Amino acid sequence: MKQAELKGKVQTVLGLIEPSEMGITLPHEHLICDGTTWHYDSGEATERKWARHPVTIDTLWWIRYHPFQNYDDLQLLDEDVVVDEVMRYKALGGKSIVEVTVRGLYP
Repeated sequence: MKQAELKGKVQTVLGLIEPSEMGITLPHEHLICDGTTWHYDSGEATERKWARHPVTIDTLWWIRYHPFQNYDDLQLLDEDVVVDEVMRYKALGGKSIVEVTVRGLYP
């Protein structure tokens, strides 16, 4: 396909579409991701105790202030949860998701 034929189009996994066909779009998502390599240890014992706690309503306040210190928050690995959340997004009118996790780019 020539460059001129791509102009003004959006490349999807199903082929080219018009931008108007995208609808409500989440433009930067990591649906499945292991970000534990970004984990940051502050070195403080009082902070370190929260690093392995699961994300719950009770820990959310701490995680919001320390986004790279909680292992559970850095992992999106449950495919069933992802499917459920994407289906909820779709049910609320969402149409497109730009998945920016590029596994296999450099094998």
